[in-house]
Amino acid sequence: MAAKNLSVTELQALIRDAKSEIDRRQKKLDRVKAKIDKILKNEGLSLADLYSSAKMPKKPAGVRAKRKVKPVYKSGKNTWTGRGRAPGWVVKICEKDGIDVSAFKSLSQYKIR
Repeated sequence: MAAKNLSVTELQALIRDAKSEIDRRQKKLDRVKAKIDKILKNEGLSLADLYSSAKMPKKPAGVRAKRKVKPVYKSGKNTWTGRGRAPGWVVKICEKDGIDVSAFKSLSQYKIR
């Protein structure tokens, strides 16, 4: 529903409904926060205590961290590693020169030395 297509009366009703929904959600959040605070207080803990002891889950076996790959091609400030989908600046050069990306990769003028 586009707001610009609504009448003033419809917009006012929408605003009223949105404010009501915001109030309803805020009250729910306040109730949940109060419950959490009560539980933490009864246990003699704080949120900092709760989350400082949390440990990050381990990565599954065989999962390697991504390595940063150095760019191989450059034009002005734009760089590309030569992996994955060709960026827009490479596509524009290819279209302008009437070549495909594999031919672009063989052009020495764009290779970083």
